[in-house]
Amino acid sequence: MQSEPSVSTLFAAAQSGDPAEALALIDRALAAPGAAQEFFDMAAGLMRMRRPKRALAAIDRGLALAPDEARAHVQRAHILKVLKEHEAAVGSAVRAVELAPHAAAAWRTLGVMCMAANRLPRAAAAFRRSLALDGGDVPTLANFGLVLTQLQHYPAALAAFDRALTLDPGSAHARWNRGLCLLALGRFEEGLDDYEARLAIDDAAFERQRGDGAALWRKGEAIAGKRLLLYNDQGHGDTIQFIRFAPVLKAMGAEVIAEVQGELAALCASVDPAVRIVRQREAAPAVDLVCPMASLPHRLSLSVATIPAEVPYLRADAARMAAWGERLASLAGPRVGLAWAGNARHANDANRSIALEALAPLAAVPGVSFVSLQKEPREGDARLIAAWGIADHTALMSDFSETAALVANLDLVITVDTSIAHLAGALARPTWIFVPFAADFRWLSARADSPWYPTARLIRQPRFRDWSGAIEEASARLRQGFGGFRPS
Repeated sequence: MQSEPSVSTLFAAAQSGDPAEALALIDRALAAPGAAQEFFDMAAGLMRMRRPKRALAAIDRGLALAPDEARAHVQRAHILKVLKEHEAAVGSAVRAVELAPHAAAAWRTLGVMCMAANRLPRAAAAFRRSLALDGGDVPTLANFGLVLTQLQHYPAALAAFDRALTLDPGSAHARWNRGLCLLALGRFEEGLDDYEARLAIDDAAFERQRGDGAALWRKGEAIAGKRLLLYNDQGHGDTIQFIRFAPVLKAMGAEVIAEVQGELAALCASVDPAVRIVRQREAAPAVDLVCPMASLPHRLSLSVATIPAEVPYLRADAARMAAWGERLASLAGPRVGLAWAGNARHANDANRSIALEALAPLAAVPGVSFVSLQKEPREGDARLIAAWGIADHTALMSDFSETAALVANLDLVITVDTSIAHLAGALARPTWIFVPFAADFRWLSARADSPWYPTARLIRQPRFRDWSGAIEEASARLRQGFGGFRPS
């Protein structure tokens, strides 16, 4: 009788044979008897084939045979991270360090998994242990520095980045992360130079260029008489924040064309009639130079003191404002807009967004008419919106121009760090922004005001992942009559 092919033979056939038969061969290999190392090797091969679910099945087959193999638990943690099962990944990494407490790689893996699971203090401790064991490498030092930045340990973070850049002066990740730290500290001259390293990272969000071959505008290069295309390279909030520079560039003698997300086009057209707005992926005219919008502070050698902060620099459409005024006319008392969550797909969403139920102290403030600005509510939000009597017309917020007209009719906007914060600030509306402990660099550190938006007050999270203090502060200010802001 012919014996069943081995795990290795079956998997080799799956990799080299007809793709239509590959999955069947892989599944046969997963079911076949074999040695632990064969399954570990198979898991690595399946990850190269971008089959993480089957890779997890393979690694689990191997660990059933050799449960104390620390490197396999490290391997399993990385597979789970790809599958976005972050807590399980932490568990596998913990098992690896239990089995190999003197292995720097195991501690390094635990740090990476804790970062992904938003367990920043534990991530910092794991990276620190890894570095103590082997002195560290560039990725570990860069990750350690980033975690320390998010925990507001800025001097230690800069020391980690500097060590990384001593080992590899060309590390884009280390430079970019150091830039974020320096910018949070308000050290724009150094920070903006480092922030440009993001353009060297192989990421579609940063490497996008126009297909017409126009040159990238460089710092110090004259633009008078040139046709300059600005393109959005990050999110909606970034476009709203940085479109303020279009009139500045026009005043320098450039013909400015700004390519923006479609839902921002009508709003951004209000920045300056001489600035041409085109929608993303819409045909644009031939240009001499291009520049990503997030690079404009660098190109203009910006400092905290020279941020162009005259507001409003965007304006709501008058007819739409009037229509929203009629819709909201029945609301008694001051009208306060609420936005409690950002894009769920954002890398920092777990830190930036707040569960609506946590805002109960705000909702309990008497004499206030709350208006929802939350375009994408989370599960369970609809029940609370109804129970708390929050006016919800978000179905009519078809684009940012419509949302701007609504915001223009509000006395105050209270929002997390998302596009609504930038919109309200650009419109010069009184705005309170809940800023997470692991804050984005643009809100700087330890400030209650913003040099970007003079009408904004920053309400900072006092402890990592604990919003209660910030929410109580906002509730107290609201009870006191907007804490200095008065209805317009």
